[in-house]
This record gives sequence, structure tokens and C-alpha cells, in this order.
Amino acid sequence: HKNYPSLDIPFHSRWGHFRVGKIDRVKDLDAKLSNLDAMERARVKLDLVITSVLLDAGAGAAWSFQEEKNVFSRSEGLGVASFHMFMNHGFS
Repeated sequence: HKNYPSLDIPFHSRWGHFRVGKIDRVKDLDAKLSNLDAMERARVKLDLVITSVLLDAGAGAAWSFQEEKNVFSRSEGLGVASFHMFMNHGFS
């Protein structure tokens, strides 16, 4: 009850990891994809989320990712790191 005293527990998903730190990174992705048709947007989003989940092998408690002034660890950090790699064509 300590982390969620009101028991309003957020849905746990990779898409949620992309929004960690109250930063809606998915909105940035949507803006970049706005000129594509719905099927191609779906393909790109599937490429992102599947790649990101496959890379999440559990980096351990000591690993973290720094994004500007924010530091994220565990699945959230891996999600944000893979999001940035994807957005910068790191998997192309």
C-alpha cells in the first residue's frame, strides 16, 4: 500500500514504460508517424514494442539509463533506452 495508497495501480506494460517519468514519448513517436497510413503505423509500433521487450532481459538493480536529468532503472530504464535507440534508427 506504500507506493499506491489509493490502490490506483497503473497498468503495467511496455507502452507504460515508454511514458515513465510523466513524459509521453509515445506522443513523439505518433507525431513522427503521422504521415503514414494506419497499417504502416501499426507495423512501426509493433517493431518498436517487440524489439524493446526482447531486449529486456533484466539488467539488474545496478543498471540505469539517464535521460537528461531523469534516471530510470530496471524495465522502465530498458524501455526508455530502447525507445531512444529505435527513434535514432539504432536497430536499422
